[in-house]
Amino acid sequence: MTVAAPINPTSLLIGVNLAGAEFGPPYDNNGQRTSNPDPGVFGTNYTYPTHVEIDYYAAKGMSVLRLPFLWERIQPLSPGHLTQRSSAGSTMS
Repeated sequence: MTVAAPINPTSLLIGVNLAGAEFGPPYDNNGQRTSNPDPGVFGTNYTYPTHVEIDYYAAKGMSVLRLPFLWERIQPLSPGHLTQRSSAGSTMS
């Protein structure tokens, strides 16, 4: 008989999924690609969580943050170079 070791609560990854940069152009409200390849404008079509939001979850004991984003915001043209355009107005560092 094998007994599993108890779970160490300090080794658990406890976190939150935050939304923002995965929505907006070049997809419509149904998630279908539109003919507009522009990945949108930061602060208008999408945003990132602020430090205040992240600090809130950190104070609640969350140590992991998942932040989905559209790849087109990092690489507007495929094949092409990666860009910092997406985070130009972001306060995250």
